[in-house]
Amino acid sequence: SDLYETLLADRYLGRPLPAEYNDNDERSLKYMFEYYNTLIQDGNFARVLATPSLRMLRQKLESVITNKTTNKMTFISCHSSNIWPILTLFNLTSTECLTQK
Repeated sequence: SDLYETLLADRYLGRPLPAEYNDNDERSLKYMFEYYNTLIQDGNFARVLATPSLRMLRQKLESVITNKTTNKMTFISCHSSNIWPILTLFNLTSTECLTQK
């Protein structure tokens, strides 16, 4: 998905694209991008994708609760590919909502 988004941004910014890159490549990348976005909204796959982030968050919270950290502040940055699985996992949104245009 990162490759598709990078090439798409480069196209709109007028940057040169690889000479071998053609419309068929773009359609294939877009298909894989859309398929991946559909997968991350699936319950089981969302669970797999969300687990590392949620474990890390739990560990951070437990270290604060048990007073085992000297950190005064923690920042956690997320991308839509991290948030979507968590939102669908906890049933806070739906596939229809996320794909609405």
